[in-house]
Amino acid sequence: MNQSSPFTFVTAFSKSAMPMILTDTAVSAVLSINAAAIHYLNTLRIYITSSKELINLLQSFTKGNIPSPQGALVFQPVLKNSANQPVGLTVWVQQEFLAGKPVLLFSISDSTQAAGLMQKSPPPDSASPVLLLGIAAEGTIEFINRSVLGIGMDQILGSNIDNWTLPEQFGDIRQYELAIETMRPVIFQSKLMGPNEIPLEAKIYLSPIFEWEALTGFVITAVPLYQA
Repeated sequence: MNQSSPFTFVTAFSKSAMPMILTDTAVSAVLSINAAAIHYLNTLRIYITSSKELINLLQSFTKGNIPSPQGALVFQPVLKNSANQPVGLTVWVQQEFLAGKPVLLFSISDSTQAAGLMQKSPPPDSASPVLLLGIAAEGTIEFINRSVLGIGMDQILGSNIDNWTLPEQFGDIRQYELAIETMRPVIFQSKLMGPNEIPLEAKIYLSPIFEWEALTGFVITAVPLYQA
């Protein structure tokens, strides 16, 4: 890993195109909310006016359930927006570490079954957690928030993202080109190389990072496609 790499958990969290919120492990205090989450909730017309209101909302998702350090909990709540319309979400909750202390990361995605979703009990704590990666402009993986089952972090850090791309997915390069051309995040579905070369299907949030209009890298958020 490049010791001078600008990528850290905080960088990946803040630059991710996936809506994300950080809380303490008791879900009693909001530590940070990224720009994507603010934009997404406003787009859905779910207006949060205070930290207490946001905490109450997050607590309604978890109902006191806390994921293990290795796994994630997945919830599919249906909320009502300011127009009293149902909005279906999929929410991943997982443990991370910030300045050496455990925190909870809430990652929010839409649900294509918004009208028909019912509030579900938490599934077993075995769901795959959301991955955050910091990628240098030439493709070197300089940061990842956790190891992947069966693949050590030492195998991932310093390798090229192409090493984890299945041959049939090399068309994904167009998504990188689009992100660079537009200087905006792109979201697409892909398959990554998993343990024992087993494909892992994921929703990819690809965020290009620019400094003085020069590309310096990407933040990739890989969300396992969870079937409730």
